[in-house]
Amino acid sequence: MDRRGEDRAAGGRTVTGDGSALTAEQFGLWYQEQVSDTPSLYAEPVLFRIEGDLDPERLRAALSGVLGAHARLGGAILVEDGWPVLVPGGSAPDVTVEQLDPPPGTTAREALRAYATGLWHQGFDTGRGPLCRARVLCLGPHGYGLLLMVHHVVGDGWSVRLLCEEIAEAYRLRCSPSAAETGAGTTGDGLGGVPGDLLPGVPADLTGAVVVDPFPSSAAEVVPRSFTLPADTTGLDHAALVRRVTPFTLHMAAFQQAVATTSGARRFLVAFPDAARSPDTVRTVDCLIRMRLAVAAVPAAGHGEATLDSVCDALYDAVDGPSLTPDVLGALTAAGLPSPSVALGVDTMPGLSLPGATATWLPVALPRAKFALSLMLFQQGGEPSGSGIVVEYDAARVTDDEAHAVVDQYLALLGEWAAAG
Repeated sequence: MDRRGEDRAAGGRTVTGDGSALTAEQFGLWYQEQVSDTPSLYAEPVLFRIEGDLDPERLRAALSGVLGAHARLGGAILVEDGWPVLVPGGSAPDVTVEQLDPPPGTTAREALRAYATGLWHQGFDTGRGPLCRARVLCLGPHGYGLLLMVHHVVGDGWSVRLLCEEIAEAYRLRCSPSAAETGAGTTGDGLGGVPGDLLPGVPADLTGAVVVDPFPSSAAEVVPRSFTLPADTTGLDHAALVRRVTPFTLHMAAFQQAVATTSGARRFLVAFPDAARSPDTVRTVDCLIRMRLAVAAVPAAGHGEATLDSVCDALYDAVDGPSLTPDVLGALTAAGLPSPSVALGVDTMPGLSLPGATATWLPVALPRAKFALSLMLFQQGGEPSGSGIVVEYDAARVTDDEAHAVVDQYLALLGEWAAAG
């Protein structure tokens, strides 16, 4: 798989560099996008509104330097010997400065979100690359915008935060008098494939499990919908400390109970993210998705301590449990077990600290549905009240009322636990 120093043709152009096989998890993302009718399914936008004093050309140069230093962001995905391979380099960073005039009656935030959605629709040509693009948007008297679009195969939420840190530092250096001497200050490319374990059959601890898909598959065409809303998670960290659980346990318990209340399903498959990174990868820009399967049982008694115990047990079981790979998903389907159709993610809002300017992260609700229902909670570091939620769902499987009911119940339960301390 790793053919060093060779030139390879990809979609009409030549790519030079070291190829590494996609991990099983990255393969899952790539394959799902190939068979989807949405070519931009895993294009992940990161959008900022910037107010204050900004030099667009210096920011463009900083972006080009940082993104160019991570060769796999400019790479392509080729299929070799039946398995997709990520070949770094070959494409210059797609970074431009553009003028964006908000139409009459449209706010700067609305114009930025509309632009982000339009660029998202273009997707990525993964066979040609690059797998990342950036736009510096000039809104005249309304300030500026920065849009960073990264394919999920080469970047996750952790990676985006690292990239934003590097971009901010590179811009600061270019704004300083000694910028010409110090350079851009970018970090070298530390991306690398981490082989995933492929399990040949149904995991032993899932055989015989009586599980129900809370939102069964529909024969109808996918109808993607999404919305964003603010959230207040003040006091939740303290509530988790009192109960001797992690904050994520509270989030998962509330989410499971909300799904159970809405759908009636009380025992179903869930996939837990394993976000642990070693000291060697903690500063690495890469997609290190690790999903573990477990069976979640939501007690009929409600959302008391028994629910937390159940979620804790499932989380602990998932740590050493089977990895969610394409082979495992296929085996689950063959055995008549539903694959996870709902997803919960909890992450920290990306930040961008620029000299002389204030950058505000804007959540973007995209017309896609990777799951029947997915909820992503972004928390602002040090300011829980600044949290925001992005909800995506398939309206052919989940009604608008059901989607809002899950979110309302989820937030209500978190609020109860936070208030109780």
